[in-house]
Order: sequence, then C-alpha cells, then structure tokens
Amino acid sequence: MEEKVEKVEKIVIKPGRPWQNVTRYGNFSDADSKRNQLLAESDEIDVKVKRCGNGGLRFVVKSRNKVEPEQKTQKKSKKQKQKKG
Repeated sequence: MEEKVEKVEKIVIKPGRPWQNVTRYGNFSDADSKRNQLLAESDEIDVKVKRCGNGGLRFVVKSRNKVEPEQKTQKKSKKQKQKKG
C-alpha cells in the first residue's frame, strides 16, 4: 500500500485598497458610460462596474486610486521609550 501525502500550503491573501461606490444605475449601458467618463477624466483611478441589488438587476460604478498611499511609520509610545532607558 502506498499512501499519497499532499502538502497543503496556506495562501495568504493580502487585502487590496478599498473601493468606493460612485453611483448606481438601472442598466449596464448607463453604468458603462459613467465608467468610461471617469476613466477619461483621470488615469490615476481604477473603475469597475458590478451587479448589485435584488437579483442583480442594478449596477454600481466603483472606483479607487491606483497608487497606494505610503504607510506612515508608527511612533513609539512614551511607555516603550521609557522601557529602553
């Protein structure tokens, strides 16, 4: 008897930048035209159209910045500074 052992690697998914809802429409063509308008205005944003609502009958236009904001370095608290000294 041979036993097959599979190695399972745990995949860590890093959450991306959050999307903001811009507007909602009743049909895809209106939502698509708004998406194209936003893309023409700025190259610094990502824009997508998603189905939403009961039964997927509505469409929402979502956007976010392409560039991730730089993370601020955390300053040490007074208690941490006092422990070192």
